[in-house]
Amino acid sequence: MFKYLNISFMNAESTNELVRILKAAKKERRSGDKRRNDFLQLLIDAAQNDNDYSESIQSQTLLDDDTIDAQSLLFLIAGYETSSTLLSFAIHILATKPEIQEKLRTHVQELTDGKEMSYELLSQLTYLEGFLLEVLRLYPPVARVDRVCTKTYILPGTSVQIDIGDVVAIPIYGIQKDPDIYPQPEEFIPERFIGEKKNRPSHLFLAFGAGPRNCIGLRFAMYSAKLSMVTLLKNFKFSVCPKTEDPIQFEKRGFLLKAEKGLWVRIDSLTSIV
Repeated sequence: MFKYLNISFMNAESTNELVRILKAAKKERRSGDKRRNDFLQLLIDAAQNDNDYSESIQSQTLLDDDTIDAQSLLFLIAGYETSSTLLSFAIHILATKPEIQEKLRTHVQELTDGKEMSYELLSQLTYLEGFLLEVLRLYPPVARVDRVCTKTYILPGTSVQIDIGDVVAIPIYGIQKDPDIYPQPEEFIPERFIGEKKNRPSHLFLAFGAGPRNCIGLRFAMYSAKLSMVTLLKNFKFSVCPKTEDPIQFEKRGFLLKAEKGLWVRIDSLTSIV
């Protein structure tokens, strides 16, 4: 119905502009000798190989231009939109919970001051990791995922049968606020994900999904989020302002978890405060 009613969860103007940029980039790559070590180049090369293979067996090309555009657009959205959503909610938490902010800033400064940033150093910031995972528990960017059943399954303890081809909607937001899994689910407690406490079954924390189809960019997302938070905490102080809403009212029509009226905080430079 969305197709015929011309309805989309995505902003049409932004989507069209991104596709225009992708088409221009593809044209440049194909017309010259320039190559890039990136996702788009991999798709272009795969499409060329696919065309050569298809001609030899007279089969249909799978990686046509529309597919390349769609996959590239999805890669951009999945790689950047979800990370920016995480950082936005993280800053909101810092502003509304100043005691958490000060504890986190002290933790970061003690372990990173005078040291060069690296993957190994960021891996030592256990409280920062716990903080980000708790943000993702309370505010998972993708609040629900769907999976298609591949074999008949009866839910344990019930007579409910899921058949092959049935679509199962998994409520990530609901699971991660289940008091039987996370006591005091409305409270922000980073310690849930530190030390032995984080060793819970993987399917009980689904911000990155679980199993063979979990988020392919999990490590990259956490690395970039940690690096961003270190820079922000060292240079800025966050506090509430007249437009700050707490608790947050969510946008009900969006595909990703978003604040209905945006996330507003006051930002001060730490250098100016000092």
